[in-house]
Amino acid sequence: MTMHRLLLIALISITLLSLLLSSCGGSVSTSSPALKTYELKIALGTPPGHPITLTWEDWVKDIEAATGGRVTAKIYNSGSLIPEAQIRSALVSGIADCGNFVPANTPGVFNVLEGFELPGNGPASGVSGSLALWEAYKSTPAAQAESSDLKVLWLATSGSAHIGTVNRPIRTLGDIKGLAIRGSGVTLDALNALGATGVSMAMVDTYLNLKKGVVDGAVNPLDVIKSMAFGDLYHYYTICNIYSSYRFYGAMSLHAWNSLPTDLQTIIADVSDGYALKMGQYFDQGNEAAYQVCLDKNIEIIRLSSAETTLWENSWKPIREKWAADMTARGLPGQHLLNQAGSLLAKYYPLYPDPLGLHFK
Repeated sequence: MTMHRLLLIALISITLLSLLLSSCGGSVSTSSPALKTYELKIALGTPPGHPITLTWEDWVKDIEAATGGRVTAKIYNSGSLIPEAQIRSALVSGIADCGNFVPANTPGVFNVLEGFELPGNGPASGVSGSLALWEAYKSTPAAQAESSDLKVLWLATSGSAHIGTVNRPIRTLGDIKGLAIRGSGVTLDALNALGATGVSMAMVDTYLNLKKGVVDGAVNPLDVIKSMAFGDLYHYYTICNIYSSYRFYGAMSLHAWNSLPTDLQTIIADVSDGYALKMGQYFDQGNEAAYQVCLDKNIEIIRLSSAETTLWENSWKPIREKWAADMTARGLPGQHLLNQAGSLLAKYYPLYPDPLGLHFK
């Protein structure tokens, strides 16, 4: 047999073997099978540029990067997916995959950490209040139990809130009596204790009602003067720390969470753990920018005298005592929870004071 014929037979054999392996699925591929991807719908009640919205925009980018694009998300601002007051129920039902909600919209559900929202806790910045809240949540099983129908990603706050008014300055208890002031949750009790008429109202509806004169003023953190343009209407802003840490929950529906494989759950939990700090930072940046708006628009920032502050705090003592007693009646350590809020806020505030605390030393 000639060399030429041997080479020809070898070539034919190799070709037939290759075809046989290919037909049997025996070819070797170096490419990995495509991994499943997930797209999340995020429901927010806040407009573009608001600290909450900015925080979630960063979260989307960080999650997409950390998961290598396996998890993406779309943000629906300003209640465009779900009205703000319904975001928590939409998360529970799975209509929304992620979202930001406030417990004040579901009274009686999130009680354990409500002590942070009571009047008389003193000052807090966005960062100090957020770190205090997140530490309290992670170390308090009862707080975790009452949110067990959700995957909580973080808790955060804007920091202390005060009272802005359109036409009437508030320097004393006598000045606030009879005024209609927007609030929500336990803050309504705090307003009523001062002699004002607390008016329950969503923050997104407040600007128009201030402009129409439906309410004389509103309880809000400093950042809202800029982020929601309340500075266009306010002439006065009275520093009173009517609450220190209004709670914002960043959460995911259990339906969305349980649909993710374990490795993605771990990545999301790890990334989200730093977002109490991040949201607090955005609020403090917003508070600083709003302070400058006050200066630019000649909004008078009113500081209560020491004696007046004592009168206000004394007016709030019954609210604090009743809250602790009510929690105890429910089988929770009411006074301990109240003390916990005060001690954690006091722990972090010296490290992260708010802009007003810095400017008014």
